[in-house]
Amino acid sequence: MSVIATIGIGYLIGAVLSFIITFFLTKDPSLAMRLLSAFLIAITWPLSFPMAIIFSIFG
Repeated sequence: MSVIATIGIGYLIGAVLSFIITFFLTKDPSLAMRLLSAFLIAITWPLSFPMAIIFSIFG
């Protein structure tokens, strides 16, 4: 397996895990907003997921 494929798989695993965790951390009653916020954080997870966790802990 090439290095690019390994990096891509790692990114995909991180995105899926951050999507699941973010979905359950959100408190919005709207399912569409929960899915949208989880999706947006998942696709940018290396930068936004740690911030979402920090806001969840201290918010």
